[in-house]
Amino acid sequence: MNVYDSSALIELLDQTKKGKKIQQKLSNTLINTTAINIHELLVGAENKKEIFLLQGLFRTFNILSFNASAAEFSALIEQNLKKEGKKVKDADLFISAICLQHKATLITCDKDFKKVNGLDLIIF
Repeated sequence: MNVYDSSALIELLDQTKKGKKIQQKLSNTLINTTAINIHELLVGAENKKEIFLLQGLFRTFNILSFNASAAEFSALIEQNLKKEGKKVKDADLFISAICLQHKATLITCDKDFKKVNGLDLIIF
């Protein structure tokens, strides 16, 4: 299963060169994302119209939740990163944990996810 990070979804929505590359490579896959990514996209919306359009689009996605199991994964990830002297944003910890919980590949444009050991990534 592929899970799309906010950075990849933004590229797809904006139809950038990178977005078109993502679409070509992964064209016939169901769009899975996380509740955390939904939050990030809505926070970045510039007006009520964009929020409305995004909310309609989200109804076509499979949205994975941050639950107790993901919370445990995220705590372990953060502990391991601290031992290595590394840090990632909390939202990225939560997204990583959801992907690990579901044994999913994260589709992203954000290289910070490379810091998370064991996370299957496709970085554009």
